[in-house]
Amino acid sequence: MYEATEQTFATAYYHWFFLIQPSPFPETLIAANPDYYLQHCWQSWGRDFSAFTEEALLFSRFKHDNRHLCR
Repeated sequence: MYEATEQTFATAYYHWFFLIQPSPFPETLIAANPDYYLQHCWQSWGRDFSAFTEEALLFSRFKHDNRHLCR
């Protein structure tokens, strides 16, 4: 699969390439601005945020902001 990868595929599925990097590289970059990263992911999964309820967005932000509580 990776031998046949081209830019369109890599752009659409960048997160697979990003998240397989050795720890703590992805975590460090995400932690620098977690709200931006989450918003980018959510927007890339749809045209806008209408696919997500306000409750789901708030819960996801709460969970991310309180990672120490969600283990």
